[in-house]
Amino acid sequence: DKIDCVAMDQFQRDFFLIRQAEYQPYVNQLGPGIVQQGMLTDPNYFDFISFAQYTTISREINKNPPLVFEEQQSENVGEDQPQRFVSTLIKRDPLLTNEMLSKQHSKLVGTDIIDKLDEIFGGTPSEIPSVPIGTLDSKATLASLTQLKNLFLLNGFAFD
Repeated sequence: DKIDCVAMDQFQRDFFLIRQAEYQPYVNQLGPGIVQQGMLTDPNYFDFISFAQYTTISREINKNPPLVFEEQQSENVGEDQPQRFVSTLIKRDPLLTNEMLSKQHSKLVGTDIIDKLDEIFGGTPSEIPSVPIGTLDSKATLASLTQLKNLFLLNGFAFD
């Protein structure tokens, strides 16, 4: 949503259709009872949702998305009121060309991951060591990447 290349309501529809089409084949491949549907703490379900989300993102950013589009955004209504939507015109930063979308998305995801790990582990013995900006300090870079790998392993985001 930060790079504004597709209406969120369209993204959600496409994401739903990919999940619907791919879920049963995925579950059948793993076997009965292996996937706990709806449980993001289940690594198998999380992998499926990640696959479906990244498939949707890839399709959206690689199909020459428009610079300007309309998006249906929910209107703030009372709890007992039916949901209402208003059409809103969204314009992507014109400096962010379609050719740049994939790299920009990867950069934003990477930044969000590092920011979250810094929020959780910063100021603790488990923090990710910083690498001085503008230097080619290979020892500092290796220490930072090693700790990043360790945090991924410890938090179940990777397997050794």
